[in-house]
Amino acid sequence: MELYKIAKKPNAKWYLSIGIIGSLIIAALIILCLMIWKSYKETIIGIQESQMLVTVQSMSNSMENTLNSYVADGKMLAATAVGENGEIDKSIMENYLANQSFLVDLSVKNADGDILWDKSPQDFSKKILTAKLDEDNSFSVWSDSAGKLFFVFSSTAKNKDNVCLVLDVSKYYELFSKIRVGSEGYIILKSSSGVILMHPEASQIGIGVISGRENLYPQLDYSSLKKMIERQENGETGIADYYSYWWTEPDLPRVRKIAAYTPVPIGSDFLILSVDMDYNDIY
Repeated sequence: MELYKIAKKPNAKWYLSIGIIGSLIIAALIILCLMIWKSYKETIIGIQESQMLVTVQSMSNSMENTLNSYVADGKMLAATAVGENGEIDKSIMENYLANQSFLVDLSVKNADGDILWDKSPQDFSKKILTAKLDEDNSFSVWSDSAGKLFFVFSSTAKNKDNVCLVLDVSKYYELFSKIRVGSEGYIILKSSSGVILMHPEASQIGIGVISGRENLYPQLDYSSLKKMIERQENGETGIADYYSYWWTEPDLPRVRKIAAYTPVPIGSDFLILSVDMDYNDIY
């Protein structure tokens, strides 16, 4: 019996050694897998961030070109549809408007702001911003009594009358709302002072991205969002990893988001264009 026990001890130590070595190998494999997953995750996040940044910059360039094209059209109409004696060629105005998808009105005002001609009058009640483009042209954003927003491009004719092109912001936003960004992401446009101009949730339009939401939902935490908005209002381009809420959902779930943002130059001012998506949609 004693000899049997003595013979058995080396086998027990051997098995113990094998068990320890096996455990160490498994632990090493787990650590290796975690390192690989971390590296893969960081790579995927980096690729997604780059794609988002390219997307938002591309959309910004497109929007800038669109806004500039309306400025050019305003100059053209001011030069061709308004005579030096103040006579208005309505046929030029109406033919131009008939071929526009996003414009809802054309008007002519004198230097004092009195309306001389207005094809489809809009109920403007509040000016949100004005940007001087050059000596004879300006860009402004107005809301009507129902909160609907309009971009207004104003060009001065030789006789000092002003031709105004009025763009329906909600119609223009339809182009961007069709772009899918993850499961719940969307495109947002704000003024340089943080007023929301484009958003999929109607109740968000026209309010301050921080101040307006604080009035509506004082119980929420805006600390993370404020840091990103500060960078955006400084005219920066970048990526932000932050916490906010899904404003399109009634229960306003708090989520981790990732956003790519960039300014859209407009004369002496700029707009803020951003692409927001759920962080968990990245991988």
